[in-house]
Amino acid sequence: MRLNIFKIIFTVGLLIISTGISHAFAEAVTSNTYCNILLEEIKDSQIEQRLDQYPTTYYWGVKSGIVFEQIKDLDTNEWVYVRDDDGYLNIFTTRYKSDDGNIFDAYNIFNHKDKVIALNDIDINNLTDDEIEEIINPDLDINSDDQISKDLDIKVKYITFLNSKIDEITIKPLYTNDNFVTPAVVINNFKNIDSKRGHFEMNYIFSYYWENPELVIIAEKLMKNLDIEENLYEINRCEISTDQFDDLQLWNPGLNLTNILSESSDESSDFYFLEYYPSDEEGEAAFYINYQWAGNSLLYSKFDFTAFPFDSQILTLELANTRDESPIDDQSLFSMFVASDFSAISKVPDWDMVSKEVVPTHFYDDYWGDSRAKYLLQLRVERNNFYYIYKILVPIMIILIIAWSSLWISPDELQARLTVTIVCLLSLIAYNYTYDKDLPKLDYATLMDYFILLAYLFAAVPSLIAIYAHNIYQASGNLASPIDIKARYLGPIIFIVLVFVISLLLISDNSNTSVFLRNIQGLD
Repeated sequence: MRLNIFKIIFTVGLLIISTGISHAFAEAVTSNTYCNILLEEIKDSQIEQRLDQYPTTYYWGVKSGIVFEQIKDLDTNEWVYVRDDDGYLNIFTTRYKSDDGNIFDAYNIFNHKDKVIALNDIDINNLTDDEIEEIINPDLDINSDDQISKDLDIKVKYITFLNSKIDEITIKPLYTNDNFVTPAVVINNFKNIDSKRGHFEMNYIFSYYWENPELVIIAEKLMKNLDIEENLYEINRCEISTDQFDDLQLWNPGLNLTNILSESSDESSDFYFLEYYPSDEEGEAAFYINYQWAGNSLLYSKFDFTAFPFDSQILTLELANTRDESPIDDQSLFSMFVASDFSAISKVPDWDMVSKEVVPTHFYDDYWGDSRAKYLLQLRVERNNFYYIYKILVPIMIILIIAWSSLWISPDELQARLTVTIVCLLSLIAYNYTYDKDLPKLDYATLMDYFILLAYLFAAVPSLIAIYAHNIYQASGNLASPIDIKARYLGPIIFIVLVFVISLLLISDNSNTSVFLRNIQGLD
């Protein structure tokens, strides 16, 4: 009896498992078949709809050209302006051209991090986000620059970031018609930072997506023909290879990190997602194309070693369009990168990560003969200088103390004094090679170079004093040389003062200085 019950239970369980497997397999086959059919439909519609051209968009209107810093409020899921302690708004970037090809006034006036303090004679801290949006991007039924009246001109009062000067100017808004591309960079870890060559290697995920409204029509027509009415999003989510995507000949914004030296092809992968979102109470149907690349890359960045070994460096990812100048979703990029948590990134030997920033800029593209937008995703890393303190700086100070201790030897012991100072000088020369391997051949002197040169000088001075004091002794027979007595105390004091002054001069206008040294100098 028990055996029969067990057989029944086993048989029922097996049927349930097999049914589930069959159902999952059937769904996989159906999905795969649907994706293949969708790709063929896109190919067939290529010529008729010119899918290789810039897609149409739902986003158009009058824009001031000013883009303020924004961040997403996690409680309301709304984008809000970032305000400083005074309620002012930071300018993140400016737009370049309108849809009619006219250059925005804001492009030639404002810079990254300028602060806007008033709009149309109204203090910015008395305006809500919606009121600010209505002033800089009014919702009007206008479709060209010529239709914009002078009444829409905006008076902007702002503080310049470079010299903290308050200025006021009136700008004219223009008409734009945009299909934004939204990029994202997720850094998994740093493999290596080679400051001597100006290279760094990291493992990361680079992705971007854009909307293609023309594909909505194709997907909905296909689902209607196949009589598909449920699970529309799941069925219309197709992962395809880069070769398959190239065969479709769809428009691609072609975002790239332009400072990549090489990519590890055997440790990387890339693919595309085609995603259809059916219409609901939140909005109309949409079709997105998502590209994703994951792997290791070797990139280059400019390094400034002026404050070495108390230096910090900026590792830069230069993001730019290499094809059409399609606008990038600035705020998503800024919010994603600045708000990302790098604490999980494995620690890189010799370096600590201290900050991150997105800096928008423009460059002149010789191929296109026009200005193009570029975004610098900057990671500031600070050198672990404790090694250089206890391995180089402290031993050099000890050597100098020994060299200056020769001034306490009697002037008649010239050979003994010279032996001490010359041995100390030779030891300093040897120390010059202990840090040279960490630096390229530079055409300027670093803080360490100045420190070493001063050490050479102050290690040689006791030898000169010893010779001078010995000559006085031979001439007068006086063992209490005045120059010995004064130099014993003045020498170390002058050395310390010179080191402080030189380091202050080097770092006062140098942003690539460690927080540690700037705090000592009182600059932060």
